Amino acid sequence: MLGKLIRYDGKIQLKFLCSLFIVSAVVSLFAGMMGWLHEAYPQIMVLSMFSTLALGFSILAIFAMVFANIVYVVLHFRKNLFRDEGYLMHTLPVTEPQLFFSKLITGSICVYLSIIAGCLCACIGTRRWDYLEVFMNLLRESGILEAKATVLVLLTFFLLVPFTLCQFYSALTIGYTWKVNSNSHINRDLLSIASYVILYMIQQIVGLIALMLYLVFTFGNPLRAGFLERMEMFMDNMNNNTGEAVVSYIQGVVGMALGINLVIAVVLVVIILRRLNYHLNLE
Repeated sequence: MLGKLIRYDGKIQLKFLCSLFIVSAVVSLFAGMMGWLHEAYPQIMVLSMFSTLALGFSILAIFAMVFANIVYVVLHFRKNLFRDEGYLMHTLPVTEPQLFFSKLITGSICVYLSIIAGCLCACIGTRRWDYLEVFMNLLRESGILEAKATVLVLLTFFLLVPFTLCQFYSALTIGYTWKVNSNSHINRDLLSIASYVILYMIQQIVGLIALMLYLVFTFGNPLRAGFLERMEMFMDNMNNNTGEAVVSYIQGVVGMALGINLVIAVVLVVIILRRLNYHLNLE
């Protein structure tokens, strides 16, 4: 049944993404053509102006495509589970995890595809295809490619999308299932926004505490002698581009961030599933 839900959600979301990609690709193609004309006829000032404007619109179209796709994915979760289609979805012979993970999987895939489509449109608009090579050279020069930090960085970027969607999904779930003892109409969207703000603040506090613990673990107790000297030595190594110091720092920070995000993601998933189960029982 999970596969059928994924196909259903994916079909709806991919249609919207394809329409956004077509618009962005046309704008980027126009920008690329104007750039080619400007290089072919540099003496024509009008082409220079139109080339700059077209490139600017192309960049805006790319960001708008990615942003609009994320918004649509979140709104699809809201509509499908709590608004127009909510009653129908909750009467299907499926479990709460199936409902949730179908949205998370298809939403993450669509966001990844929008990012890939944005990169493709950027290459078309600027007529450059070496961005990946430039990025890899940057990683190679920093020494990350020769360390396990590569795996941590790639894993962090890969999990960033589902983690971000879990944040939005959990805020919507809390906002639409929170029991309010009031006879007046309650705007559930405002409750969802308030829930997101509260969850975001909690995550920042947890991240700050983890960062402080990491500094204590790396440099020792700040109340003991030599703490500032150890920090100064570390910063000197960073300023001198010492490879081991840079790689060690990246591994520590990225590993800590990845661990925190995984723990928070698990907590958010548990909250979503419990609140969905509560909402389903009410229905």
